[in-house]
Amino acid sequence: MSIGRSLSWKMFLQVANRFVFLAMLLMATLCVHAKNKEANEYALKASYLTLFTHYTSWPVGSLSESNTPIYICVLGSNPFGQLLEQSAVGRKGGALLEVKYIKSHKEADQCQVIFISKRERNNEAKWIAALKDKPILTVGESVQAIKHGCAVAFNTEESRIKFEVNLVVVANANLKINSSMLNYASKVYRATNVSP
Repeated sequence: MSIGRSLSWKMFLQVANRFVFLAMLLMATLCVHAKNKEANEYALKASYLTLFTHYTSWPVGSLSESNTPIYICVLGSNPFGQLLEQSAVGRKGGALLEVKYIKSHKEADQCQVIFISKRERNNEAKWIAALKDKPILTVGESVQAIKHGCAVAFNTEESRIKFEVNLVVVANANLKINSSMLNYASKVYRATNVSP
């Protein structure tokens, strides 16, 4: 009887080890899939941020010289990794596109575009208020981004990344957005009472 018990115990351990291995393999696969989904999301958002520079006009004098770089800044935590730098390779007209990572709205003076991650939702309203009426295209991704005063906000509809534009904020920042960009926006706010 002890031989039978030891064989059944060994078989049980083998089955249990295989089950644990398969469970760990499944968990690793799911983690990789989730990371790829997030990477795809931020690759698309990085492309949008770069494209926004091509459809936005800044006031005369906000760019000191025609060869001054256009800075796309990430305020707070960086969800892009290296994706934004890879997307921003190129020019808008004669100006180079460059990426900067800043930790405070006080460092925003050189920025033409500022992205605020949803990870920064606790600071978002304060940061956007401090940037209000500056010639900066503010872009957020939190649910409250437009309500807090962002010019552009990313949203997800039916598993697709889309964006909304608040033209009141755009006008107050003395910016102009080309109608081609507005045609692709999922929503365009034209009044001061924004209720997303």
